[in-house]
Amino acid sequence: MIRRTIAAALLAALTVNAAPKAHKKSAQDNTQTLNTTQIIDGTQSTNGTETIDGTIYAGAARFGENLKEISADITVPECSVGQPFGPYTIYESDGWVGMGGYSGEKHGLAQTGITCYTSNSTVTTYKIWTEWYPALQTFYNDTNIQAGDVISARVVAHSKDSGTTYLHNKRTGRKFSTNYVNQTQQLDFKDVEWVVESRLYLTILGPEGHLDAKYTPWQFHNAEYVTQEGKNHHGRKHKFELESGSHMLDTIVGGYKIAEGIYDKPGHIQVNDTTPANYTIPGFYG
Repeated sequence: MIRRTIAAALLAALTVNAAPKAHKKSAQDNTQTLNTTQIIDGTQSTNGTETIDGTIYAGAARFGENLKEISADITVPECSVGQPFGPYTIYESDGWVGMGGYSGEKHGLAQTGITCYTSNSTVTTYKIWTEWYPALQTFYNDTNIQAGDVISARVVAHSKDSGTTYLHNKRTGRKFSTNYVNQTQQLDFKDVEWVVESRLYLTILGPEGHLDAKYTPWQFHNAEYVTQEGKNHHGRKHKFELESGSHMLDTIVGGYKIAEGIYDKPGHIQVNDTTPANYTIPGFYG
């Protein structure tokens, strides 16, 4: 998904050299048009007593070495029209798991997840998808997705330029997977993410992308990752825990906290919609 420049404090604290990515457009290009008074300020990341500004993600990230797999059971939220109101505006919310979200412009991002779409004049719909950045998303042909569904999402790296993404709707039983080989941008195995992503960004012409939908909490249960260890390359599975190398992420837009990542217990991450009632976006004329 779209990459954005993170604050130097985040770079130093996370010992990485890149901003998070997002689909459809390079945020490295986009952020050249931004200044600190415009819409996207980044997100706030907390780890213990540490607070850092920097990304468009809300949820959690894990940093380390040889991170080869990530998974979670994602509960599909109820989505509705967000703010500011526009009678013909499409509102979106993305929830996904992935690896490489902070790996930099030279590296790939493998991810899979769910998007909700809603507006004042249409019912809410959901789509599931997969992506290996910088290629665009591939949407699966499944219209039988509803709020409350639990969808198991997993990304497995086989090598730096190959891997497989998996989705399984536990209510319907439908399963989807995509194999990637010979990808032009390789993974570096240094970060994995459980994310709800803001789809709004600003250019010199004004806000672009899509406004964020209002949603009931996104839930990531059984949030786990796998590290490859030892000469025999055995994989070791870990539950996500808030410890050294782990960060919770809150989305901050225009000085407003619009999404909050919450750590409940090992393996459970929740993202709450915290958009305030007076939330406005300069240049938006819905």
